[in-house]
Amino acid sequence: MKTVAVALVVYFVAVPWTVALYKYLLRPGKKLRAYGEWAVVTGASDGIGKALALEFLKADMGVLLISRTASKLVEVKAELLEKTKKDASRVLCATVDFSGGLDEGKIATLKKAMEGLDIGILANNVGMSYPFTKYYQELSDAECRDLVSVNLESKS
Repeated sequence: MKTVAVALVVYFVAVPWTVALYKYLLRPGKKLRAYGEWAVVTGASDGIGKALALEFLKADMGVLLISRTASKLVEVKAELLEKTKKDASRVLCATVDFSGGLDEGKIATLKKAMEGLDIGILANNVGMSYPFTKYYQELSDAECRDLVSVNLESKS
């Protein structure tokens, strides 16, 4: 009887704890290059997007930075190259403003920027805000359209 009780405790307690310990603390990270040589990061000029681009470069991937502000992309590229000491050809930039929908010009810019790249990861971090905090129902129709457009159309 004690043997059955011990077996049940091991099965229902010790095994799940051991699996969780390995899964969350001991398992090595994924080899991101197994998915492809390049990562595309939208919203790459600041915050999370910039941090993701840095981590992809550290993982020995090339990075295509996409943002709506060309001057910020140039600054971010220089900063990333300085921090990682990677070759400048491993960081590419494309200026695309996803607000207002995706038209043929924006799609053409994206296709040209991605042409010939073995892309394995998309970190879609594009987003937009408005000048000050508002509840959704307080937004104008144009602000609502832009929010929906950026968050839905940019993923297609």
